Amino acid sequence: MSRAPKPIDPAASARHRFGFTLRQLRSRAGHSLQGFARRVGKSDSYLSAVELAEARCTRAFAGDCERLLDAPGELLPLWEQADREWDRKSNGHYRTPLQRERRLRGWTLQEVVDRLERLSWELDRRELGVSVNTVSRWERGVIPVPGPPYLRLLPILYGKPVSELFPALHKPVARVAERPVLPEEVERALDAIFAGLEAICHAGPAELRMIRRQFVHVLETVSASAGNGHARAS
Repeated sequence: MSRAPKPIDPAASARHRFGFTLRQLRSRAGHSLQGFARRVGKSDSYLSAVELAEARCTRAFAGDCERLLDAPGELLPLWEQADREWDRKSNGHYRTPLQRERRLRGWTLQEVVDRLERLSWELDRRELGVSVNTVSRWERGVIPVPGPPYLRLLPILYGKPVSELFPALHKPVARVAERPVLPEEVERALDAIFAGLEAICHAGPAELRMIRRQFVHVLETVSASAGNGHARAS
């Protein structure tokens, strides 16, 4: 015996009014939650969360629902009101721009993984092997700047510039010392790395300089640690 759906109070908020109307139109058209979720290409848990005003959806999603339910003009005006309310409710409280962009599109972490893999295959005929855990770490800021392939693909996926998705690229490095003098072979290696990075992710000169300073700082730290280790060993 299936459980009765959770009640929705359309008077509670614009978000609840949108969800209530969506459920009402879906039921009137004879679609089950699972069946309609398949038609709009979403999971039933996501569709349920949208109807219960627990998850935000995009204009495209609302438009697809309106079209599939043959209900022109019955959802999009309500979505606009609900979306403004979501803006006020969230007040920009996203951990990172990546998390914001994903949630605004109503994508799950797994959907981001799948879309990145498809995009990489379409552009480069290459499998990435990226995981949900990795995407989650990007979004939580545990990994502030992902590797070069993702610096190229994520801006394409979200239609946003690198600098907007990864503010860490523009944060000043903790050390503000003069540029260190590095061995010639290390300089050549850095030149090769960042020439390749520029070609791969199309980062601007300022972003590349910031990445370079951060990378040099890492080299210095590793070198100093190694030196201290040798000193202790002797």
